[in-house]
Amino acid sequence: GMVLCVIMLVRMVIATEAHPRTSLVTSTLMRALGDLMHFAIIAMLICWALSVIGAWRYGNEMGEMGSMTNAVMMQLEAFFDPPSSLFQPDRAALDPSWNYYSFFVWTIYSFFLLNFV
Repeated sequence: GMVLCVIMLVRMVIATEAHPRTSLVTSTLMRALGDLMHFAIIAMLICWALSVIGAWRYGNEMGEMGSMTNAVMMQLEAFFDPPSSLFQPDRAALDPSWNYYSFFVWTIYSFFLLNFV
């Protein structure tokens, strides 16, 4: 069902090229596609690297970082919904290094990734 919806959406966007004003949107997207793909690759690599660090450091102590899948999901949540689950005052009181990790993650996402968009 979801794949069919995406295919229909792509067909609809392609069909808008017939009108001169809406073709401006599609031509802009096509021109920016290379840059957007490079951003996506860099964002995925950084998310994976931060997940590896989090799973290595906090995997034994936190269920959210217990596996790479959970760590990646936590990083994606932090990227798309700050402050998300990285802001845990109780966790920070028990382990001050969590503050450093959270600050490092938010700095990477805010200053490096979001400035490339």
